[in-house]
Amino acid sequence: MAVQIATTNEEAAIGLVGEARVDSFDTYGLAVEALLSGDADGVVLDNAIAPSYLAQHPDDLVIMGEAFTTEELGFIFQQGSDLIEPVNAAIAAMRADGTLDRLFRQWIAAGLELPDLGGREVVVAVENQYPPFNFIDENGEGAGWDYDAWRAICELLNCVAGVPAGGVGRHLRGAGRRRVRRGRRRHHDHRGARTGGGVLRPVHGDRPVAAGGRWR
Repeated sequence: MAVQIATTNEEAAIGLVGEARVDSFDTYGLAVEALLSGDADGVVLDNAIAPSYLAQHPDDLVIMGEAFTTEELGFIFQQGSDLIEPVNAAIAAMRADGTLDRLFRQWIAAGLELPDLGGREVVVAVENQYPPFNFIDENGEGAGWDYDAWRAICELLNCVAGVPAGGVGRHLRGAGRRRVRRGRRRHHDHRGARTGGGVLRPVHGDRPVAAGGRWR
């Protein structure tokens, strides 16, 4: 398995197949070259960059299966650097004004293939009493984060977000919050952008080695 040296993908590959079966390279590009030349059986790399290599070699490579690890990305500073606090403040401002989302769509999401739900209606029940996530506005319309989030999701997946008859329920109380029901605890985490690790595999011949009512 080919990987870039001193990365979490190297650690993941060693955990998957053992250190003796992992070859580490200085860059992802060299690891992919090893795969293309037949010197490696696969490459473990971030799913955010895998589509760029597939675009360069559409007849030779395929992404295998689903991501098997999830990690957060960050900048590295010297310990005690006076840049940490201002850069964190700038990132928080970029998150608040939508800049991070714009950059994600421009540079990362653009390379990801999303399912097409073919106009399917997705029914999402909300209680409309949990502002700012879901509530009834001054015009008597459903509003809030949940509504806007599902509109955005369905815009990407070609679906229609709807509410059950009556528009009131307890099935969805908004992502990112903790809820307890019948003694069971579930936490929805949306703390920030993450990237997953996956395996890039070669294609032999013409087949891959493996493949893993609207809002009112």
